[in-house]
Amino acid sequence: MVVSKGLLIAAPSWKHAKNKLFTKEDKFHLHKTFGIFCLLNFFLRYSVTYWTMGNLNVVGSVYDWVMMLALIAVPVAALQFHVPAKRMMKKPMVIWEEYRLHALVFSLRGFSVYLFGLFAPDFAFKWLLQFCFIMSHHLVVDEITRRHGDPGHTTVRVQNEHIREELTMTKAIKRGYSLYQFLALASHLLPSEYTSEAGFNAFIAVHSSAFLMTLYRKRVIRGRCHFLVYTLCLMLSVFHIIRIFPERLFLATVLLGFLLRVKFHFSKYAIWFGFCLMHSPQMKPFVQDMVVDSFLNENFTSHLIWASILPLFSFYYYCYVHYAPSSPQMLKDMVKTRFMFFLK
Repeated sequence: MVVSKGLLIAAPSWKHAKNKLFTKEDKFHLHKTFGIFCLLNFFLRYSVTYWTMGNLNVVGSVYDWVMMLALIAVPVAALQFHVPAKRMMKKPMVIWEEYRLHALVFSLRGFSVYLFGLFAPDFAFKWLLQFCFIMSHHLVVDEITRRHGDPGHTTVRVQNEHIREELTMTKAIKRGYSLYQFLALASHLLPSEYTSEAGFNAFIAVHSSAFLMTLYRKRVIRGRCHFLVYTLCLMLSVFHIIRIFPERLFLATVLLGFLLRVKFHFSKYAIWFGFCLMHSPQMKPFVQDMVVDSFLNENFTSHLIWASILPLFSFYYYCYVHYAPSSPQMLKDMVKTRFMFFLK
């Protein structure tokens, strides 16, 4: 049977796709079984469940536990596959060892957030306990990067001087993906009644990325299909994050932390401790008093518009990098002003 090969699909037929995906390398088909189960859960949670319940309905039921354990089983089962030891810069969407281990740790982080939301005691300094518990995962991530990564190359922030075409559109897209990581981690660090849902909500980014990279490597889909589907998954996740934390102050502090990290290279641990402290019960009343008469003291009225912050940010970054350096200061200011207009 012939599939619709073209702009998004690379496989010439369903048989070709099946032969590429169902291989003997996956012993007992564990990885595929867990992966298919997780894909069905994503479709169910972000469509039927969200439409009927108004949320992801992750409350610690037996079904939730089965789902979360399956989500963890996917990256664990992927350890059986052979992957390159280092990133192939000419083939950046081929999974390599550092990326695979990062996916595993970030999956464990999502599972830890789920556990924390269910079992953590409620007390005045819960935010500090949550910060220490969740950020401990990033110590492991840093060690993985030290052992398996290359200087200047990380799983998202890539600086490859030998691939000039990556310095515009691709780099802008990756900046948007980096911003999503900040939003996801911010939703994991602040205590709320939806903490368990926030843990599950990050899985769609981790798993969709690895799945789409696999489809691309096996020549089932094209690169633009990866971009479109992955960006859609991130927008779904951001939509739920903004519903959990609808305050403009939340997004403003995330953007401030992102700026400090990307532009000024502040320590991520210092940034996130300051973020958690600012939103803690001890400090937040004072922060709110400081912004009481500004637009930051309001909530978002359109979550759908704010779900598009990632492509908007990527578009802004592309315009600024691609056009502004060779243009007068007035053009730079115009680009910045247009972007802020979209955000209002």
